[in-house]
Amino acid sequence: MSLLLISFRLASLLLIAGTTHQTSAQRPIAQVDRLYWDHVEGFCVSTTGKEIYAGSRNRLYFSSDFGKNWVLLGKLPTVKLIRQIIPISRRTIFINASNGGYGECFLSTDSGHTFCESLPSTGAGNCASFIPETGTLYAAAENPFNLMRSDDSGFMWAPEGSQLDSIKPDQVCSLLITSDRSGKEFYVSTSRPPAIYCKTEQEHTWRKCFQRPTKELNREVPLVTKWGNRLVACLANDPHGTRESIYLSEDDGDKWRGIKCPFIIWGIGVNASDPKTIWVGNYGGYTRSKDSSALQLTRNEGLTWQLIPNCEATIFWQLQVLADGTLFAATDFGLLRVKLN
Repeated sequence: MSLLLISFRLASLLLIAGTTHQTSAQRPIAQVDRLYWDHVEGFCVSTTGKEIYAGSRNRLYFSSDFGKNWVLLGKLPTVKLIRQIIPISRRTIFINASNGGYGECFLSTDSGHTFCESLPSTGAGNCASFIPETGTLYAAAENPFNLMRSDDSGFMWAPEGSQLDSIKPDQVCSLLITSDRSGKEFYVSTSRPPAIYCKTEQEHTWRKCFQRPTKELNREVPLVTKWGNRLVACLANDPHGTRESIYLSEDDGDKWRGIKCPFIIWGIGVNASDPKTIWVGNYGGYTRSKDSSALQLTRNEGLTWQLIPNCEATIFWQLQVLADGTLFAATDFGLLRVKLN
């Protein structure tokens, strides 16, 4: 009888262990929610994720309940795509938009219902930045390139530093501003050839701190962002070009090292409070493999990558990671929210 009871208990434990393993194996790596249903390129999410602005082509939408309901605020009839949204206050909204290759900035003082032109020529991407502590707005202008500064929410502008005559029109890709005890540091990424220029508040002229030597004739779009104490240069490229890498710098751009990224990428997302995870959104509309048309992440600087299923998007334009690790992605399938399990 004792031997039979032991055998029964052992079988029960094995059955429970097998059931637990099966349930764990079937659990998806992340929960993906589609918050907005149409094509989205530019968006802005509050630190809590509750308030969201989304630009669907030339229309500006707003949600105050984590993306459950949306209100159409207004339209920008002279542009095709809203690339970047910066809410300066409840009534004042700054937008960087595009008609194709060139960007231009618009300003609204009635919560996004009507807009006026703020700056006529900017980079067609995330090329503006707002410093809430000082109320200062910066924008990277093109033709010729100059970093412009506004102290009145975008009405009046003045150059910050010297021009860069080596940058041709339609080449500014992104703007990053970092700050520490020594002051602000400005980074501007450009294409053809892909490069990143930088300068401090005390410097008047720009320095080239990154350039990717390449023989490719296709346009490569470098994006620069901050990840904890590191700079990240992401070489998103033309869908017909080579599949490029991601570069990290531990010393503010003096030296860079590449990490493996074996697919075409367009957006990158990092979280300063998570020093291990890098998200990338693929430019999958031109690839044959279904797995490459997706959102992926690495937790070991590119040694291995994990596919996030059920995204259903083919182009990931822009990624933003909140402090709690929640990822938001602007895609051709809408605005997605991704939470790791």
